[in-house]
Amino acid sequence: MIDTILRQRYHLKEKLGSGGFGETYLAEYPHNLSVRQPKCVVKLLKPNRKDDSDMVSRFKHEAEILITLGKEHDQIPKYIDYFEENQDFYIVQEYIEGHDLSNEITVGKPWSEDEVIELLQGVLKVLAYVHEQGVIHRDIKPSNIMRRYSDHKLILIDFGAAKKVIPGIENISSTNDIGTLSYMPIEQIDGNPQLASDIYSLGRMAIQALTGLAVDRIPKHSWCEQVNVTKWLADILVKMVQYNFRHRYRDATEALNALKQTTVELEPLDNLPVPFQESGKWGYETRTGEVVIQAQFNSAQKFSEGLARVGLGYHVGYIDQTGKIVIQPHYLWGGKFCEGLARVRSVNKTYGYINKQGNPINKKSLDGALDFCEGVAPVMINNKWGYMNQNGEIVIEPQFDEAEKFDNGLARVRNGWQSHTIDKAGNLID
Repeated sequence: MIDTILRQRYHLKEKLGSGGFGETYLAEYPHNLSVRQPKCVVKLLKPNRKDDSDMVSRFKHEAEILITLGKEHDQIPKYIDYFEENQDFYIVQEYIEGHDLSNEITVGKPWSEDEVIELLQGVLKVLAYVHEQGVIHRDIKPSNIMRRYSDHKLILIDFGAAKKVIPGIENISSTNDIGTLSYMPIEQIDGNPQLASDIYSLGRMAIQALTGLAVDRIPKHSWCEQVNVTKWLADILVKMVQYNFRHRYRDATEALNALKQTTVELEPLDNLPVPFQESGKWGYETRTGEVVIQAQFNSAQKFSEGLARVGLGYHVGYIDQTGKIVIQPHYLWGGKFCEGLARVRSVNKTYGYINKQGNPINKKSLDGALDFCEGVAPVMINNKWGYMNQNGEIVIEPQFDEAEKFDNGLARVRNGWQSHTIDKAGNLID
């Protein structure tokens, strides 16, 4: 299929992925066509049988849902085209330049509570719109949520399993195998999906991120005991993944309201400006609502150690509390400052650390990196994890499949199925 030109306008350049019933390609428009966005995504339906009318019907349904949802919400890919050619069916949609969250939610790399809250807020905001249109996504999982590079917003993709529901009528599905089993609640498995089914899937994903466990290894009732999580967030997540859908939040709006109410009540009362959004741009205001930095950024992060990451154009940099740019926007992504250093992802898609003057400290490009803690940070080189100090020196050679941050002088590492505890000299102590 590569280099095929469909409909005399969609030039297939790269295969992006494949699933049970289709393949996805990155396509470009011919140079003689004047279009605002030169790239798009082409999805090819590949049913097991050419005469599978049910699969064709579901594919058309996906296109119809994209037509409705994508044109009204910036965090859903926009519909471009639907057509049949040589007895094959295609959907064309907006290309999102970014990566999906399966690249961020990985085994052995637990997220902080703040990161999980941001995940919930980001997904629930777009999912609330989807639910308001009477649509159940039915396949919420890390690979179906993308982080867009230009503004770092979360984009909900792949509506191939989505279902339009009629309020007040039991939503019996004709099939019970739609979705991803590890994230699927019992009522969806039984063919009776609800809006609350999406809440369950998102809850599972959030717990997966918080614990750093494989989704199939999350204990049903004792996961809270394995992580350092505040009771209010644990209570919200527990409600999201209740076995009986009637005991969950009914839809994304109800879950989002519960999250907003609790985070507002428990926000620490400091004097740092906090991000706010106005007309699609981000600025900063005091906790009493006084604007101190005008809305001008594509994205904005909370202040940490006196600096905050902001997005300008397609890149991110850092500002101080006056709004002055102190580190120019040269990076695809940036983390918060911890112990005077911040993780960044450069335009060549490798990771590194910078200090508050914007100077890099690492001498080697990194395939992965975590925040500094107790003077060292886990780093990945050539697909193995080791540890780097704040001078950019490797103090424990990359040799592990997984590595966690140090806590009280100790860290957990894994090779194969064997997990161990090491000290800061790299010695195994168990």
